[in-house]
Amino acid sequence: MTTIKTFDTPQDFLDFNQETLNSKYFEHFHIHRLFEDLRAGKDRLMDAYNIIDEDGSNVIIVWVERLYFIYASKWTEDILRRIEEQLSEIDTTNFLFRGQKGIMLELMDKMKFDFEVINDRIIYDCEAVKPVTKPTKGKFGIATIPDIPTIVKMSVDYYIEEFEGKGQQPLEAVKQSAYDGVKQSTTFKWSSNGRIVSIARLLGNNPGNAMIGGLFTKVNERNKGYAYFLITELTKHLLNKGFKKCGLLTEATKVATNKIFEKSGYKKVYEWINIHKK
Repeated sequence: MTTIKTFDTPQDFLDFNQETLNSKYFEHFHIHRLFEDLRAGKDRLMDAYNIIDEDGSNVIIVWVERLYFIYASKWTEDILRRIEEQLSEIDTTNFLFRGQKGIMLELMDKMKFDFEVINDRIIYDCEAVKPVTKPTKGKFGIATIPDIPTIVKMSVDYYIEEFEGKGQQPLEAVKQSAYDGVKQSTTFKWSSNGRIVSIARLLGNNPGNAMIGGLFTKVNERNKGYAYFLITELTKHLLNKGFKKCGLLTEATKVATNKIFEKSGYKKVYEWINIHKK
């Protein structure tokens, strides 16, 4: 028998789920970022609750405007039925559904939703870097003010390529974020012959877990090992600074890129998907 656990306040929800959200930080990275935005007044929370089954299944659900987050390690048919009941009471046209891939696809099929996949991602984490297996070509560094034009251009190119024109952010917001990343010293670069060829960025502000995103190598500089060198050196740099783990979000379809991460010491921990319901 399933139970819907509701909460009087957002903090009550966070307190109840604290152990799960913190112990599996990278799996729930988007929930952490979401609540940072809520605290900053950037979104409006509609609901947050858990659906719990007697076998120990525990599904976390957060609804913000037209965003619906569903996270789970395991679930049952009864839980899917309860989610279906909740969703049948609201207009889900043009909703974005984000969360664990398996439960999300089962739900889309069960409710006969017409949808498209925006991102199909794998979440990795790493506690120790594997030694570099080939001669290093280039230099690792933190992006600085003179790098801003290059970083902004590469960040826009990354965004367009990554989301295939389906991204929700306006390009001006992408440019501003890239600028802020340099100003905050959270953007990193790999340079070859004095030119930036690959970039990545530290996301979030968790003191124990470093999520890396925005990995991008210029098109004409690919297949030269630059992304591998950057990720390996950046991960080493962050772990040496005191982070317990580093995490990565990567598209499941990018097999070659994922092999780079695994080669550096990253292990797959979660499958995450972003779906647009038409």
